[in-house]
Amino acid sequence: MLRQVFLLKDKRIIYRRSFALAYNQEQFDQVLEKINEFIVQPAQNQLFHRPINNFQIVFGQLGDLFYIFVVDTGDPYKTVQEEIQTLSNTLSGSGLNITDLLADLENKRELDALIEEIHYSLHPKIVLIGPHGSGKTTLAERLSNKGEIIRDISEFAKVYKIQLGQLKFDLWDFVLDDDFSPLWGNYIRGSDLVVFIYTSTEKTHRRIENFINLFKREVPFKRKFFLLSHSKDADESVIAKFNETYAAELDTDALKYDIMDEDSVAEVKDLLMIHLELKRPLPPRFKDLILESNAAIEKNDFPKAIKIIEQMIMIAEEHQELEYLALFRKKIAELKGEPLDEKPLEEIKTGKKFTAPQKLAFKDVITVKSLDGSTTHKAGQKISVPTITSLTEDPYQSTTKRETSRYAREGKFTGVKDRKLTFERSPLIKNEIVGLKPKVIEKEEEIEKLAEEPKKEDKYVQLEEKKHKEKQSFLHDAFTHSRPLPITEPLPIPKDEVGSPAEERLLYESELLHKTILALGRNLSLENCRTFIQQIQLKLGKDLLDEKDIANAAQLYVKKLEDREKFTEST
Repeated sequence: MLRQVFLLKDKRIIYRRSFALAYNQEQFDQVLEKINEFIVQPAQNQLFHRPINNFQIVFGQLGDLFYIFVVDTGDPYKTVQEEIQTLSNTLSGSGLNITDLLADLENKRELDALIEEIHYSLHPKIVLIGPHGSGKTTLAERLSNKGEIIRDISEFAKVYKIQLGQLKFDLWDFVLDDDFSPLWGNYIRGSDLVVFIYTSTEKTHRRIENFINLFKREVPFKRKFFLLSHSKDADESVIAKFNETYAAELDTDALKYDIMDEDSVAEVKDLLMIHLELKRPLPPRFKDLILESNAAIEKNDFPKAIKIIEQMIMIAEEHQELEYLALFRKKIAELKGEPLDEKPLEEIKTGKKFTAPQKLAFKDVITVKSLDGSTTHKAGQKISVPTITSLTEDPYQSTTKRETSRYAREGKFTGVKDRKLTFERSPLIKNEIVGLKPKVIEKEEEIEKLAEEPKKEDKYVQLEEKKHKEKQSFLHDAFTHSRPLPITEPLPIPKDEVGSPAEERLLYESELLHKTILALGRNLSLENCRTFIQQIQLKLGKDLLDEKDIANAAQLYVKKLEDREKFTEST
C-alpha cells in the first residue's frame, strides 16, 4: 500500500502527501541521510528501491524532480516505479513550472487527485478468510457499493471495490466451498490486511484448526484482526469460549460483529481503517491551540505562544503531520529571533546506519530538520496553516466522491491562476476566525464534570475505546483479580522522562513490558508489546503508564498463558 509521497526539487521538499502512518519526521530525516548520495548527485531517469525501517522506499530523479514513494515491504517495487514514471510524464507534459503549479490551489488539488489515483492503481488489498458459510460474502457485499464486483480471480475469488474515507481498496472474497483448498495460500499473499471471520455457531473444530494454521503460516507479519460473526440471539458462552481458545493463540484482536445489525457495516469500516493505520484526524483541540497561539502572537506574548506551539508540535509528531512540524519549528525560531538551522542536503553526513537505540533520551520539545523551501514568516505574524483532510470533523464518514481529475482526464493541468499560496491549501485561520474567543466555562460544576470525565476528542478515539471495551479480550475480569506473580527488580520509569512525546514514550513502555515479561520466564515480541500497551492505556484511560501498570500487565499476560496451557492439557 502506498503510504507517503514526497517530491523534491533542487534538494528541497516541495510536496508531501500521507495516506497512512509510516515515517515520522526523525525517521524520514534518517531516510534522507541514507539516500543522500542519490539526492546530491542523482542518476538521471533511474529509479531505485531500498527496504528501510519496516517499509520500502522507491526513489529517483526524473526530470527536475526527485521522487520518494513509501510503500509496504510486500509491494512489488517495479509496479511502483511504473506509477512514478507515469506521474513524471504527466507533470512534465503539463508544460508548467512545478513551483508555480504547486502554488495554485486548483492545480494542487489536481495533483492530490492524481496521487490518490496512483494509490488505488497499486491495488491495496484486504482479504477475508474463514470457513465456508461464516459470512464472508455477506460482509463483502455490505462493505462494497451495492455488491459491486470489479473482477473475478479465476474461479476461486471475487474482488469488490470498497471506499474507506477518501481512499479505495480491493476487498477479496474466497468463493469456493473448499475449506482445505491449496489456493488459500495464493489468495492471501500480497495482502495489506487479513480479516479472519468465523461464526459463533461453528461446530466443526477441524475446519477452524485448518484456518488457524493457515493464519499462522501465511499471516505472521501482516496486519490482521479476528472478527466474530454472530446473530443477536447467539449464545454468549459459545462466543466467549471461541475467543478464549483462539484469540490469544493468534495474538490478535477478537472483535464481535453482528451480521444482522446495519450499524455494524460502518463500524467494521472504521476498524479496517484503524488496522490499516490510515491517517487519523487531528483532535479538535488542535484548532483551539492554533487560535490561542495566534491570540498570544497578536498580543506580543511570544513566550506563551511558543509554549502553545510546542504542544502543537507534539500533536503533529504523534499524527505524523510533517508539514505542520516544519511550519511550527520555523515559527518558534522566528519568535525567539533565532536563525533557523536549515542545512542543505549536501551537508548532511552520509553512511549513517540504523542501529538499535542503546538508551532512550526523551526531550520536552521535538526538534526536526526542516527541508521545506516555502516562504518564511516574520516574527509576530499569525500562524497560517494548510487545511488538510485529516482536520475535518469526521473524515472517516466522508461519502463525497471526488470528480475525476481534469489533468488525469486530459493529460495536463489547468492554467495557473494569479493567486499564489505559501502552503498547499487555503489558510485554516482566516481573518473572521482569528477573533473568535475560547469557550468559557462559567459554572464550577461543569469544570468538575470535565475533570471527572475526559473529553472524547474525536471519533477515532471513541471507536478505539469502544472496540477494546466490547471485544472478548484475553484480559477478562478473572485475570484482573488474580493473585499477582512475583516480579524481581521492577524496572522504574525515570522521572525526567515523564511527559515525553507519545511515540517515544510508547516505545519505552513497550521495551519495559518486554523486559518484564522476560523476567517472568516468558516472551512477547516488541511489536505485540506495543499493541498490548495500547490496549492497557485504553482500558485504564491513561496516556502514560507507570511501572506498576506495566508490571500488572506483564503478570496478566503470563497468567493468561498459564491458564491456556492448563486448559489445553485438560482437553
